[in-house]
Amino acid sequence: MTRGSSRRDYRSGGGTLDAHGLGDRPEEAQTSRTELSGRRVLTQEFVVGVKISEVDAMRHAGLDVAQVGEAALRAAIKMLLIDGFFHTDPHPGNLFVSLDTGVVTFLDCGMIGELTV
Repeated sequence: MTRGSSRRDYRSGGGTLDAHGLGDRPEEAQTSRTELSGRRVLTQEFVVGVKISEVDAMRHAGLDVAQVGEAALRAAIKMLLIDGFFHTDPHPGNLFVSLDTGVVTFLDCGMIGELTV
C-alpha cells in the first residue's frame, strides 16, 4: 500500500524528501530551505542543469547518457525499495542533470509517497 504525504505545511520539512534523509545527499534530491518556506510555499535550492530528456546536451557535454539514465533509475529504485518512499512526480522536468558532473537531481520534492505494510 502507499500513502501520499500532504502538502499542508512546509515549514517543518514534513512531506518532503528532506524529512526522509534524502536532502542530505545533493546528488539525489534538491534541498529544502525551510527558513524561506511557509505553510503554503516550499522554497528549495537552485539547481543548475538540463532536463534528463535533453540527451543531445548531455552528449555534447561528454556525458554517458546510458550511465546517467542508470543513475536515475538506481536512485528511484533505492528510494522505493530500500528507503520506503518515492518522488510522486518524476517526469523529465523534475529530473535535472548537471552537465559538469553528470549528477542527477530530483526536483520539486514537496510531495512524496511512502510504502506501508
